[in-house]
Amino acid sequence: MKKLSKLALSAILLTMLASCGSKEETKKEETKKDGLTAGTYTAESDEYNMYNGFKDLVEVVVDEDGKIIEISFEGVDEFGRLKSEAVKEGDYDMTVAGSTKTWIEQMELLGQHIIKTQNINVEYDEETGKTDAISGVTITINEHIDVLSKALN
Repeated sequence: MKKLSKLALSAILLTMLASCGSKEETKKEETKKDGLTAGTYTAESDEYNMYNGFKDLVEVVVDEDGKIIEISFEGVDEFGRLKSEAVKEGDYDMTVAGSTKTWIEQMELLGQHIIKTQNINVEYDEETGKTDAISGVTITINEHIDVLSKALN
């Protein structure tokens, strides 16, 4: 992910959080061809995750041909701290639990898979929320897919 994209995503996500009483989902519609409507879509989970304390956030960019061209996953805790920052500062280390990739790397793999397949319906185990469909992704993806679906619907 480019540094500029991270800054833009952070600004958007913080704006979303600052407008607590406003609509949680935003859609900027431009044109529609076959498939999705072109624009930038954002959504957040309804609650903070009881296991890690973060609320899932997503930003999706759809081009004029209705194709997903960019996905940015993020998380934010109740104090406004971004999950990507917690990862970088070593406070959210998934390698302790045996993963070989960080949360950021795994989210990038998930986004790349969805962009490549143009399919947000990634198979995952209903019980565990984990997938075998994406090599290197060992985290639970069900909540991320739910928020992505929320953004695009």
